[in-house]
Amino acid sequence: MINFGYLLLFLIGVKSDTVVKQPALIPSHHGDSVSLTCTVLNQNCVGNNSVYWIIQESEESRSRFIGAHGTSIGRCEWSSEAGFRARRCVYSFSKKDLKLSDSETYNCTVAACGEILFWNGTKLDIIGADSAEQMMTFVILSIVRTFLLLITIASITFWYCMNSKRNSKDGPGLLTKSASDHL
Repeated sequence: MINFGYLLLFLIGVKSDTVVKQPALIPSHHGDSVSLTCTVLNQNCVGNNSVYWIIQESEESRSRFIGAHGTSIGRCEWSSEAGFRARRCVYSFSKKDLKLSDSETYNCTVAACGEILFWNGTKLDIIGADSAEQMMTFVILSIVRTFLLLITIASITFWYCMNSKRNSKDGPGLLTKSASDHL
């Protein structure tokens, strides 16, 4: 399954009014792929953007840089989607085969028009990683317990059968001998 997250930045003139649209949370499953998209709209400043992807593991920890789109990398076109003519550039960052450790906040930081624009980012919430691992552990332990139970039952049955045969061979002969000894 592929999930999509997006970030939308509006840059209007040198002093930009910035409108950011980005989901706060993208629920994903263990093993899925996700594509985070950062869209930058420039009305007056049509220079190149530099886009940096940064991970913030938690509020207390430091952020770490994970990728960059240098200048002019990304799909750019002129658009009127915001109600005005603007240059629209789309940048994306993909993660494949998600693991529980990928549950972090991904930020798209844009350097454009002499400004650096930050956003709170999108939190990836990896669902099912723990439950899948717990289910696998449960299944393996159940198989091992079943195998041990079968071995125990087979051993008890074998022991019982061996003792039954031995008692049936020795039992009547002893009774016959002791009965003849008393006569």
